[in-house]
Amino acid sequence: MRKFIYLIIAVFTFNAIALSQENSFPTESIYIHTNSETFISGESLLYKVYCFENSNNNLSKISKIAYVELFNSKGISLTRNKIELTDGIGNNEIFISTNYETGKYKLVGYTSWMQNNSSNKYFETEITIINPFKPFQNKEEKKSFNKFQKNSKNDSNHDLLLSLNKKTFSSREKITLQIENKELKSTSNNFSISVRKIDSLNFDNSNNVISQKSSEKISTISYLPELRGELLSGKITTENPSKKLENNDVALSFTGEKFDLKVFRTNSNGTFNFILDKNITNNNAFIQVLDDESNDYKIILDNPTTTKLIGTNTNDEIYINPNFVNQIEERLISCQIQNTYDTQDIFKNDKTFFPFYNPNQTDYILDDYKRFPSFKETIIEIIPSVYFKQNKEQYSLHIRDYVTSGDSYGKAMVLVDGLLIQNLNELFNYNTKNIYKISVINKPYVYGSRIFSGVISIITFDKNYSLIPKEVTPITIERYSTSTKYNQPNYNNTDLERIPDYRYQLLWKPNLEINNENKSIEFYSSDIKGNFEITLEGFTDNGKHIVLKEYFSVE
Repeated sequence: MRKFIYLIIAVFTFNAIALSQENSFPTESIYIHTNSETFISGESLLYKVYCFENSNNNLSKISKIAYVELFNSKGISLTRNKIELTDGIGNNEIFISTNYETGKYKLVGYTSWMQNNSSNKYFETEITIINPFKPFQNKEEKKSFNKFQKNSKNDSNHDLLLSLNKKTFSSREKITLQIENKELKSTSNNFSISVRKIDSLNFDNSNNVISQKSSEKISTISYLPELRGELLSGKITTENPSKKLENNDVALSFTGEKFDLKVFRTNSNGTFNFILDKNITNNNAFIQVLDDESNDYKIILDNPTTTKLIGTNTNDEIYINPNFVNQIEERLISCQIQNTYDTQDIFKNDKTFFPFYNPNQTDYILDDYKRFPSFKETIIEIIPSVYFKQNKEQYSLHIRDYVTSGDSYGKAMVLVDGLLIQNLNELFNYNTKNIYKISVINKPYVYGSRIFSGVISIITFDKNYSLIPKEVTPITIERYSTSTKYNQPNYNNTDLERIPDYRYQLLWKPNLEINNENKSIEFYSSDIKGNFEITLEGFTDNGKHIVLKEYFSVE
């Protein structure tokens, strides 16, 4: 019931925005900061996404999901990340696999809400990928340039200043970067910082960041905003003239170790919309219409939000100077070694899982009782608040409620490993040795748009119930990727002495908040020698774009 109320609040909130804008809606735009513009197979493209509301240049509170895709020169999407936005920002990475050809690519970012604005459907930036594992026909020689500069770009910006404790470091030495706030008055500024080795492998990405913000209002909505997170939408159809599309309950079940259930009532067109739980990240789910004759309905899911590049013909012809072959080999070897010895911790969510009906249930762990061979006997002997009926060859489960008549509130919600079951015949033939526990709520239970007489939740030992009823449709859902946690080595720890460190990327800090005070950041150089570039990039709370660079050497 609480989740249903949240959905109603979200809808009314958005309607309020509509009224305040006189039937027009604010627009969004995306900006992406990447750790580099040139990548070798085996490296990772690290990026940070900023999502703005164009009317005021503030970080947007409309979309909670962003999409980042990598397109080749033919406009074909090769990979896509669906990421969570928190207060308008998010970050992730794309691994540059050996499947990518050498050439130029476009990194594209957008939200579902942006697709409604024809003049600003996405953000794009151009990158170059070099794949030494695939044949490459070198193109006509073009003028190349060396990006490395001894002078920093701090003088061009008077808000912040970058300074190092010195300009030259040895391998695995601590580096201290000071960020001095000179004139930045705002207090909620969000930046990202990248420290990376630079070389001659730089190409003229002249199409970099070609999309611009648009203040045009949205008057027609074709794509819903993902206000509260991921959306799964669709509609039901039927060829049975006695069936109606309106006010049908559609159930979405996520099963397994962590399970979830959502129930949504269709509108007059048979349309439904689910807001997916961010703590349940399963890609596989089951969907069904809650009806005694559910097979009379067909469920059609809406296609996922996507985009096509408009009028773009990225030229993938690049010229690689033969003198750069050694640098390519060095980067290739370095990333292979680093990928092998990577000591980065994998972030895991170890929070204890509680089902949505917790803590109102009574749990019956079957091993605490005498085991019975059949499901019927188990219900009769162990679960006093549940009973079953058999009408011809059809079984049903019911709640024994001593205060009110349980059946007066409709059927009980019956779950097996999170899967809502309507036809219970297979369950009554199920081997009870596989059942770990049965949880029961023996009183009326309001969930989503439906009232149940109670809850009967069956959990198996392997949490993978395989007897899927025919009225249930398995579906695969694209889920968002969680932000990666980047850890830096600390060479005060002697355990790292024998582990090779071939990092070209010394630091990637995608969420760096800078307030009115100065900030100090410490990191370590690697075993790689050469020139390194520090890039601080981000936006103030009033939308001002700031880019600062500083350089140092490792000898």
